[in-house]
Amino acid sequence: MSSGGHLLVSQYQLNGSPATSATLVSTLPLGDSVSEGKSMIRLQSGGLLVAWNEEPFQGGATDLTTGFAYRSPTGTWAVHFPVTIPNNGLGGTTVSSRFAMAQHPADGSIWTFVKRDSFHSMIALHITAVTNDFTIDWINSADSEGWPVAAA
Repeated sequence: MSSGGHLLVSQYQLNGSPATSATLVSTLPLGDSVSEGKSMIRLQSGGLLVAWNEEPFQGGATDLTTGFAYRSPTGTWAVHFPVTIPNNGLGGTTVSSRFAMAQHPADGSIWTFVKRDSFHSMIALHITAVTNDFTIDWINSADSEGWPVAAA
């Protein structure tokens, strides 16, 4: 993934044990001139999930515009953009954010956590992979006191 500008997601397969070479499996251009790669995870199924957001400087209480792309184990890409993460009136902007993704070991769901710079609250997204696609089950943002608020 690149930093700023257009993103190019490239997936490689390592060859040998220990790996002595890599073979390009798939590439997909994502985003636009203000996109910023945020996180990538290889899923238990062999699929790949990628997250990015738009990084233009904006003043005021703005929402975070994000995107997610999923490459299924069979090689089919599914892209969901835009996905809006609400700011819930917390002030400032949500563009300076960090993402972390983890897959639940029991049910295979994907949890994405978003931490905005200079804010104590975190935002959570719950994602489920389905055949050749994924669904965003819910977005849990925070209110002005930092308490979770269901947003989707």
